[in-house]
Amino acid sequence: MNQLSVEQVQSRIDHYEISLSNLFALIISLEHDIESMKVNLAENNQFDLGTAFTMIDVNRKGYILQRDFMHFFAENRVGVQEDDCYYLINRYAKEDQSRLYKQEYHLLSKDP
Repeated sequence: MNQLSVEQVQSRIDHYEISLSNLFALIISLEHDIESMKVNLAENNQFDLGTAFTMIDVNRKGYILQRDFMHFFAENRVGVQEDDCYYLINRYAKEDQSRLYKQEYHLLSKDP
């Protein structure tokens, strides 16, 4: 079995710490961008959260699934990962973790 030297272990730890720091910096940056977008939308008199829900819930089910978000973002040429849409559903869904109901969707505008 090949054992690593103390220097090699420390080098790997340093690498992982840098990677983790970069990840946290990215998360903070994205959170800031999201908050800025929410403020811009809230200040836009023409934006209506209910209309946005209807645009995503194209089958008028009264709830949004992960695939509904994916379809909406793809149609609007917004590059997102499935995990991002999964996060949206799970972050705000209270009743059913696979569906975001309209009353829960409105929580997006109230999230600090």
